[in-house]
Amino acid sequence: MARHRKPKRRKAWLVMWEFARQDYFEDLNRPRVVAILNSRLTDDTVKRILPVLFASEKQMTFSDKMGYTHSKPPANWLRREFDGRISTGGHPWLEARVVKDLWIEDYADDIHHQTLHWTEYERYAPDPQTGDPVVVHPAQDRSEDAHFDRLWYGRSFLDEDRRAGLVD
Repeated sequence: MARHRKPKRRKAWLVMWEFARQDYFEDLNRPRVVAILNSRLTDDTVKRILPVLFASEKQMTFSDKMGYTHSKPPANWLRREFDGRISTGGHPWLEARVVKDLWIEDYADDIHHQTLHWTEYERYAPDPQTGDPVVVHPAQDRSEDAHFDRLWYGRSFLDEDRRAGLVD
């Protein structure tokens, strides 16, 4: 059951794992949302933060992390898209984009359960014939539901307590 309070809606940079195949993402054993950054950060600042988040959040060995942070990355490793999104990495990759109306829904019956809601801005791409921007994806409301105890530990604390007879 959701708690009832008027949520404060914000504009923010939302940093999320994106993937071509679901199994690429599931191998990370991480929440899909990696960070929520202040919308006043400049593109250049986000470009500096994104590779650090990638190296810290992706499951990498020490050698991988050293190689990633100390070698010159391929030219397309950090990408700025026409519509303002910034991304880095392979499969899966991290993507940062500015969103609006971001708010969190909490649940009274499970403190480890939250839903993040936001509105994506329209996405544009250049028209191949004129070069003018055209809408390729309309603005849309989205959400990401997470049970953090299951994401982090692979099980629910409530489920364990129920098995032990500590919770009804």
